[in-house]
Amino acid sequence: MAFGDDPFGPRLSRILWRAALPPRRNRLLTVRPQAVESLQQQRLDRANEQLADYAQARFPKIFTPAHRARTLQLVKTLRARASGYGITREDNVANFVDLAAMYGIGFDKAPWAADVLNNQKLHGPDKVSVLKRRMRKQGVKI
Repeated sequence: MAFGDDPFGPRLSRILWRAALPPRRNRLLTVRPQAVESLQQQRLDRANEQLADYAQARFPKIFTPAHRARTLQLVKTLRARASGYGITREDNVANFVDLAAMYGIGFDKAPWAADVLNNQKLHGPDKVSVLKRRMRKQGVKI
């Protein structure tokens, strides 16, 4: 047998070679739950900042730059309430803020809104669509 000849044949040699190697570990990165939570919180904070900017631009007399901290707190509160009704999409949350600015922070308790928001058969975007349709019927542009 000459040097370099494979006594087991090429296929068996590959199998034996692989068996001699340490087992492969999962090469994917593992993200710790704390890191995921931190990233989610950063995303939420950024979304709240953008929503506060939107509210200030749309309703400058109500959401004044001098009261930025109050605006941010109100946006967080409204986002949480909207989420309780299944409204989580950013454009729908912005509409929820619009309605709160136009009809008061407790608009969701008013009969005209509560029957839609508490309807378990409707999804969040559908609830906002129904409310917007009701506003258009009254001549309000939202």
